[in-house]
Amino acid sequence: LGAFLFNNVQPVINAQNLTDTQPGLVVQSNGNTIAAVSVISAPGPGIRINGNENTVGYWTMARNNAGYGIHIAGLTNTVESAYIGVFSNTVTNDFDCAGNGDEGIFLAASARATTIRKNIIACNTYAGVFVSASSDNLIGGSTSITDGNIIARNLEGIYLSASGAQRNRIQANFISVNDVGVLISAGRQNTITAGLHPVSDTNTIRDNVRDGIRFESGAAGNLVANAQIYLNGRHGVNLVGSGTATNTITRTFIVWNNGDGIRQDPNAGPNFWREMAIAGNGGLGIDIDAADHTSDVPNPPYVFVTSVNPATGLVQGKANGTALLFITIVDLYRIHLDPSGFGEGYEFVGSATTDSFGNWSITDPNPSLSNGCYTAVVRGVALVLPYATEFSRSNCSVFAPIVRKP
Repeated sequence: LGAFLFNNVQPVINAQNLTDTQPGLVVQSNGNTIAAVSVISAPGPGIRINGNENTVGYWTMARNNAGYGIHIAGLTNTVESAYIGVFSNTVTNDFDCAGNGDEGIFLAASARATTIRKNIIACNTYAGVFVSASSDNLIGGSTSITDGNIIARNLEGIYLSASGAQRNRIQANFISVNDVGVLISAGRQNTITAGLHPVSDTNTIRDNVRDGIRFESGAAGNLVANAQIYLNGRHGVNLVGSGTATNTITRTFIVWNNGDGIRQDPNAGPNFWREMAIAGNGGLGIDIDAADHTSDVPNPPYVFVTSVNPATGLVQGKANGTALLFITIVDLYRIHLDPSGFGEGYEFVGSATTDSFGNWSITDPNPSLSNGCYTAVVRGVALVLPYATEFSRSNCSVFAPIVRKP
């Protein structure tokens, strides 16, 4: 189905007279393109795609439908440059909310290898993109300009649900002003990562009402890398519940969230983090035994800085020793003041494995940036079980522990 825009007038499929939960438009066959059409007011989904290798493309709108904006059940379909839950206002030259009554885009378990790129997905009652036990889908792409989605004002921005939600990639999107930015519930081996450029093509996850990213219900083996997570109403990353383990967070900017930078509840773990930038969060930088989001009780690891050479940048210290089935790795950070008094690691310096006596040394290539003050995270393996800790006490008296007010 194709259409052209004449004088900014868009063809409309108004499905308000359909009954039950019928969709406004159904695609049963393969290899079709839907472009420049507005599908509105269906009692079910606006568009349902059962076939394979179809494209919902340029300037298509799915809005004000009682069900999903777009329901995809087939293989290798694409949604690109479409507007889901929003309406183009030609007077203001902007987009107004016209949300769907369910998810913006729903991927059924039978839908695999779907590409969702360069869309505006907003104002829907539930998730902007809901991946229901579906695998190998791409949300976003190589660059934020050519591929990234804007996903805003939904219940969840992106929701990966059930253990069948595997190997999905979330790349280079702007995810903001949702209740939760990204929720992974029981999903496995998914990646939230940058596109071609690790700075300009990141996932920006900001200003969400609660958590930036939330892992729960046994979400395992997922990766967060090169993301920017900031100004969220609760935690930057929240790891919740039994079996929520072996998730990795690396090279990610987690700042100015109202709660903890990374919060892991007592039932979750082990999970891992390394080479982070964490600063300015309202709670702890990392809180790995957090019964609730207001406890903020530090549990610093056994690691100490024993000497700093400001001329050479050589930092030496002590931690647990490495031997046989016990491997101890120290990640050193320049420090940022934290309300707990323990400090947050705003800039990663380097890593070292301890010797059998627990000695370690790391050279700071720019020692003048630290003023001689550091914190550390300990990670490693204990009896084949990997782990990572909170930030340590600093070696500087200005970061002596203080009591955090409730």
